[in-house]
Amino acid sequence: MQKWDYKTLTVSENRGKWVWSDTQTEKSEQERLKELGKEGWELVGVALYQGQFSTLAYYYYFKRPLE
Repeated sequence: MQKWDYKTLTVSENRGKWVWSDTQTEKSEQERLKELGKEGWELVGVALYQGQFSTLAYYYYFKRPLE
């Protein structure tokens, strides 16, 4: 039976720029997703979170096969 590894990343707005939780960088969505794909991660879901004071964050859910 296939076993999976899972990863959750957030991208949140910080002073008008979007920052990735794992690298603390302001890479574009396309650039960061390409990097994760090369590491074997498959995007399986995205959720939007809107908190107080119009705080926005996106949660990205990934999986990859365990070796």
